[in-house]
Amino acid sequence: MKKFIRYCCLVGGLIVLAVTLAGYHLFRANIPPYYSNSFSLNAKLLHIQKQSFRKLDVLAIGSSVTLNHLNSQVIVKRFGSNYYNFSAWAQEMSMTRYFGEFYAKLYDPQLVIVVSHYYCFTDDRGIDYSSFSPIVFTLQMDVLNWGYAGSMNLRTARKEFKLNQHCFLDREDYESLVFDAYGGVPLTIPKEKISMKRWNDPFNADTSESQYTELEKLSKYLSERNIKLVVVQTPIRKSDIDEQTKNQMKQHRFRCDQILNAHQNIFVDFSLEESLADEAFYVDRVHLNELGATLFTQMLVDHIDSLGILRHAK
Repeated sequence: MKKFIRYCCLVGGLIVLAVTLAGYHLFRANIPPYYSNSFSLNAKLLHIQKQSFRKLDVLAIGSSVTLNHLNSQVIVKRFGSNYYNFSAWAQEMSMTRYFGEFYAKLYDPQLVIVVSHYYCFTDDRGIDYSSFSPIVFTLQMDVLNWGYAGSMNLRTARKEFKLNQHCFLDREDYESLVFDAYGGVPLTIPKEKISMKRWNDPFNADTSESQYTELEKLSKYLSERNIKLVVVQTPIRKSDIDEQTKNQMKQHRFRCDQILNAHQNIFVDFSLEESLADEAFYVDRVHLNELGATLFTQMLVDHIDSLGILRHAK
């Protein structure tokens, strides 16, 4: 019986070692673990694991408009290098709340920035991140990458990487995941590569009360920890601004103001900002190009600076 137990322990140990070493190989090869069905989220989690920071002053979290619209160099120049953009594609507010709370607890920032469009307040963007474990993720930043071994999805990780490898190679792709040192991804798509489908594609923006509830949870959580939250409505193209949009934004602004003010947090509305409405600043109906993002970020940091939120910079 003892021999059998020793044999089982040996075999089990060899299997764990093999899986761990295979996972470590994928980690070194920059192949994201399969934490979710969002390749963007998986890639961002891998990028985070490769960073050395343990404390941040400024943290950004949200969907692609946070990922693409915040110019890292502008923020770092103003507020210092203790900054990181944790955003990934297609995050609804419930997902932003979940990861926002996790990162805030982990890195204890002074300020959390969420750039949003009102489509971020729609329900069910279809992302399943149930395989993500905060405990495992925290541990694996200090030891071998256990994300692959924990999910036992080595084959899936490699398959997803092959399907999405272009994201790491082409800076002029809408799906670029060529992260800068601070986790941001500027959209540098040339005019001749603009997708007319994306440029003209309408989107449904029926906001959900449940997503406003998620914002309230995040606002309350951060306020209780003396962390300031700034939620920013991204600009809207001039050609998309009509009476219906104005009315929708008025209602959205009222709900966000109501929620954030209750916890001494801040909503900044750039939706109708004329200086950012020109189509020359956009790559599609929602997303700013690198120039537009730079101007947007400059306006945002000027506004934050005027509020005196950060206790120190740099």
